[in-house]
Amino acid sequence: MLEGMLRDDEERKRIGNTIQVLRVQQGLTVDELAQKAGVGSSLLTRVELGKFNVRLDVLSSVAEALGYKVDFVKKD
Repeated sequence: MLEGMLRDDEERKRIGNTIQVLRVQQGLTVDELAQKAGVGSSLLTRVELGKFNVRLDVLSSVAEALGYKVDFVKKD
């Protein structure tokens, strides 16, 4: 069970980091991306820090605001 929680924590951090990198690459502030995605800036900050289990609809909105799609099936 602990192993599963650690994987979940790592995945949240990975997703959050990816969002942050894409946001910065596009020259957007947290507030600007949050507004484009229709979410609160404090929520987006928590997502970027890997501190929040983001719902798929929110993740999809953020991805779309960045010009991406959420691919939930990914071949490594």
